[in-house]
Amino acid sequence: MKNLLFLFSLLFYVNVSAEILAEHGDIVMTMDSFHSDKGVARIALFSSSSGFPDQPEKAIKTIDAEIHNGKVTATFTNIAFGAYAVSVLHDENANGEMDTNWLGIPQEGYGVSNDATASFGPPEFDDARFVLETTTLPMRMTIQY
Repeated sequence: MKNLLFLFSLLFYVNVSAEILAEHGDIVMTMDSFHSDKGVARIALFSSSSGFPDQPEKAIKTIDAEIHNGKVTATFTNIAFGAYAVSVLHDENANGEMDTNWLGIPQEGYGVSNDATASFGPPEFDDARFVLETTTLPMRMTIQY
């Protein structure tokens, strides 16, 4: 009887664990077109428009990645299924912020998911939004200067 109870408990645990794990995935970001390998790529994952794309302190996860041959691959792991947007800054001088000229025009490379663009100001969250609903989601992003 004890063995049967143990077996049922084990099966329940395995079933619940598999269900929880199945509702999470990895977002594998591949970014190219960096003008140089100087500095760092600062990548931020957002779950809402709050702070997107230029306030990484409001992101749910961030990654600082080295640039090699003008490219970066970075993975956000164990992310709950849902809607997100990603922003990246090529922080060439590693000062932790986007450098702009006196008009506010970016002087460093940047990008957002879906390669979303905007005429004036930063791209909108909804334009960069994507849905994670699989265990691995590969995404490409081109860095703009």
